[in-house]
Amino acid sequence: IGIHTEEFRNEEVDKTNLRNELNFEDDDFVFMRTGQISVRKNHEVIIRALAEIKNPKIKYLIVGFGELEEQHKTLVKNLGIEDRVVFAGYRGDVKKLLHAVDAYAFPSLQEGLPVALMAAMSVGLPIVCSKIRGNVDLIENGQGGFLYDCHDVKGFADGMQKIVSGKGSEMGKINIETMKRFDIEAVNDCMYKLYSELMN
Repeated sequence: IGIHTEEFRNEEVDKTNLRNELNFEDDDFVFMRTGQISVRKNHEVIIRALAEIKNPKIKYLIVGFGELEEQHKTLVKNLGIEDRVVFAGYRGDVKKLLHAVDAYAFPSLQEGLPVALMAAMSVGLPIVCSKIRGNVDLIENGQGGFLYDCHDVKGFADGMQKIVSGKGSEMGKINIETMKRFDIEAVNDCMYKLYSELMN
């Protein structure tokens, strides 16, 4: 599987306007996650991790909808972090949003080779994600991001704080380089060479 990484990297974005639209300030540090709000996508661990972090400038943007949305909104309210979590619903401008945030959270319980994670890496976002198949094929712990057990709330909180504290910039550069290997052109070239060798 491959993606057109240039499509994500070259998106033109008015970052300030997008952040204002979502009620984020310029100095907020925003983690984003796209995907259905379901058990498998495991948004709850990031919500609980956010509550462990006492810095009010660290926020979480959820893009998507699903059967657990109201339950998660209640959890956010009960944890007292309503002003730090934004439920954006369905958006048709995910490529632009990736350029308007600071990091990407991907705590899924199960994935294949996740295109959403690949897109976030393509634009140079540092990652905090679950230690599952697919994610571990893309992220080396401590390099492009941090990997934790799916339900490790304190681990995710620790990784998020490390990214905020300054480790994220270098991680983003690593992810851009990693994704060059997964660009559709590179993948097609690899497949062509493989089949050529098999035919000879």
